[in-house]
Amino acid sequence: MVILDTTVLVDLLRGDEDASELVKVLEKKGVPLTISTVTAQELVRGAYRSRSPDKEMEKVDVVLAGVTTIPFDLECAKITGRIEAVLLSLGRMIDAEDVQIAGTALARNAQIITRNAEHFSRIKGLSIQTY
Repeated sequence: MVILDTTVLVDLLRGDEDASELVKVLEKKGVPLTISTVTAQELVRGAYRSRSPDKEMEKVDVVLAGVTTIPFDLECAKITGRIEAVLLSLGRMIDAEDVQIAGTALARNAQIITRNAEHFSRIKGLSIQTY
């Protein structure tokens, strides 16, 4: 299983060719496109903070309709809490949303696909693919 990070979906919304090609390759291979509910929240927040919230939400809804959403549940929360504790103790904390997405991936034994490998590489045991 792969979980698409928010960067992938933002890139798709912006018409990025690399992100579009990545999705085409994954779909051709039959890989299910999944995201964390945290990514959905980030996209919705971004749409409502834009100059054209209604227009941006229409785009977000189209993108979200094309993926399966993995819930951020208790198992994800426990793993996320452990990751946060480790990163804080090392002085290497990353955005809370990225830690939650990583926690979701680890809870589901999934690989994260992202453009933000620098942040995610701080998390031990997390499988990352960049594009």
